[in-house]
Amino acid sequence: MKWLKSKKLAMFNAFAICILLTIFMTLLFTGKIKVVKDLFARRSYRGYKIINTSARGVQNAFRQIARKVRPAVVTIQTFASSLKLVRPDLPSFYRNLFGYTVKKNAPLSIGSGFIVDHRGYIVTNYHVIEKSTKILVRLFDGRTYKAKIIGFDSGTDLAVLKINGSRLPEVRVGNSKKIRVGDWAIAIGNPSGFTGTFTVGVISGKNRAEDTTGVFQNYIQTDAAINPGNSGGPLININGRVIGVNSWIHSASGQSSGINFAIPINTVIRYLAQIIRHGSIERNGYLGVTIQNPNEYTGKYNGIRVKNVIPGGPAQRGGIRAGDIIVAMNGIPIVSVFKYMKLIINSRVGERATFTVIRNDKRKKIIVRIVREPLNRSFLNVHVEEINPITRRRFGLLANDTGVIIKRMAKNSPLRKAGFKTGDLIFMMNNSIVKNVFRYKVLSIIYSRTGRIFIKAKRNNEIIWNYVFFKH
Repeated sequence: MKWLKSKKLAMFNAFAICILLTIFMTLLFTGKIKVVKDLFARRSYRGYKIINTSARGVQNAFRQIARKVRPAVVTIQTFASSLKLVRPDLPSFYRNLFGYTVKKNAPLSIGSGFIVDHRGYIVTNYHVIEKSTKILVRLFDGRTYKAKIIGFDSGTDLAVLKINGSRLPEVRVGNSKKIRVGDWAIAIGNPSGFTGTFTVGVISGKNRAEDTTGVFQNYIQTDAAINPGNSGGPLININGRVIGVNSWIHSASGQSSGINFAIPINTVIRYLAQIIRHGSIERNGYLGVTIQNPNEYTGKYNGIRVKNVIPGGPAQRGGIRAGDIIVAMNGIPIVSVFKYMKLIINSRVGERATFTVIRNDKRKKIIVRIVREPLNRSFLNVHVEEINPITRRRFGLLANDTGVIIKRMAKNSPLRKAGFKTGDLIFMMNNSIVKNVFRYKVLSIIYSRTGRIFIKAKRNNEIIWNYVFFKH
C-alpha cells in the first residue's frame, strides 16, 4: 500500500510540475511578444519621429543630388606611348640599349571630370591629362567619346576638354565664396575606376595654403573621401551646385586620410574663358632683379635681398629698389631663394603681383606687373617651356620623357651656334638631369659662371649633344 501511495504522489507531483512549466512558458512567450510589439510601437514616438524626418530630408537631398549630378560626371581615360622594359635579365649597359621597347597608346591613368556646358566642354585637373597623347571620355550612361584638349593651366592645375555628343547633361555652378566651414560637401568621381562614386563630408577649411609647389594657395579643404581617380571631379554643396574641383590629397599612403583639397569654382570661372580662348595661360614670368647670394645675407628678416634692379624692368617701374628685402609675394612668405624662384616661374605674364618688402626696417607693399622675360636677359638667350600634352603630341615625346623644350631662340644664342634648334628637348646639362623649368633655372645659375656647358637633347627620337660656349 505504501508503495502504491508513493507512486500516486510522484505522478501528481510530475503533473503539477508540467502545469507550472506550461504556465511559465506561456507567460514568457507572451511577454516577449509584448516586448516586440512595444519596439514597433516606439517608432511613432514623437521624439524619434522628428529625428527621422530631419535625417530623411538630408537623405532625400543626397539622393536627388546623385540623380541629377552623377550623369554629368565623366571618367577620363588617358593613353600615351611609353618605354616598356622587356629584358630585365640583361646587364644595365645592355639593358639600356636593347632591353626596352616602345609601347604605343598604352593605358596611362584614370581620372574624373564634369561637363560644364551641354556643347561638350569638360573641366578636369591638368595633372590628369598632363602626359597623355590620347584621351577617351566615358559618360555615366556608358557613352564613350574621343576628347580634344581645348586648353590648360599648370599653375592652377586646370584643363578643359571637349567632346562632340548630343543630349549631354551639365552641372550647375555655385559660389565658392559663400561656403562656410561645417557645410555639407559631396565628392563625385571615379576612384580606381569605380564609376560615379558618391562620398559625403563637410567643408573642413578654407583658403588653405598647403600646396608645397607654391603655385596656388587658396584651396577648399574637405573630409569627403577623395582617392586616386577622383582628381578632376566636382565638389558639390547640399544644393547640388559645384563649389570646387577635387585636386589632391594630403596622405602618406596615397589614399584618402580625410584631408583633401579642391580648387574653388570661382577660381575656375576666373580662368576658364582665358584657357578656352588662348589654349593656355602663359607663366614663367620676369621681375627684373638680381638676388644677393643667400649665404652673404645674415639679416634679421626671413626673405631675399635685392642686389640690383634691372633698368627699365618691371621691378624698377613698380618701385622696388636695390637693398629691399622681399619677404612675401601675393601674401605667400618667401623663406628662400628657391621659394622665390618657384613663385616667379609660376607667375602669370601680365598679372599684377603684390610684393611685401622691408625697407629701412619698415614693411611696404609694392605692386609690380609681371612680364615675359626678355630673350637677351635669359640664360643662353633662349626661352624654354615644360612638356605639355600639345608639345608631347607635336614632337612625338613619350610619357617617360622629361625636360624642357626650347620655345624661342635669339639669333645670337650660343645654343643655336652649337647646333640646337627650336623644339629640341633638353634633358641633361653637364651631368645633371633637367626635369622641369625650375630645375633648368637652378642649373642655369650654377653653370652661368663656367663659360661652357655640355647639353644633351632629344630631337625626332634621336639624342643629340654638344658643348655650348658662352660669355660669363
